[in-house]
Amino acid sequence: MVGLFASYGPAIPLERALRRIEAVDRAVASGTPNAAALKTVLGKSADDVLSGPGDLPARTIRARAAIIADAMDDTAGVGARTRLMIFVITALSGMIGVFIVLVVSRQNTN
Repeated sequence: MVGLFASYGPAIPLERALRRIEAVDRAVASGTPNAAALKTVLGKSADDVLSGPGDLPARTIRARAAIIADAMDDTAGVGARTRLMIFVITALSGMIGVFIVLVVSRQNTN
């Protein structure tokens, strides 16, 4: 179970970022961004794309950079939590193994 999560979990922030970038690209492809679509994808930072400084391509580039930076931060967090989870599960598994060996060795001595 831990191995499954350890192989699946770290990819989540990247997948989320790719979907957000794709949504930004679709929203601004027409030249007039759809405000509702951007707000559902970007939340508060949609206002920067809609009416921030610079032209639309520059605002889109900044939005993409912000999405990638958020994904990198999320990836670091997921990596730290995954390593902690693997450590805890390994330690607990080791303790269970020691307990089983002790129980079996006591039964064999009686």
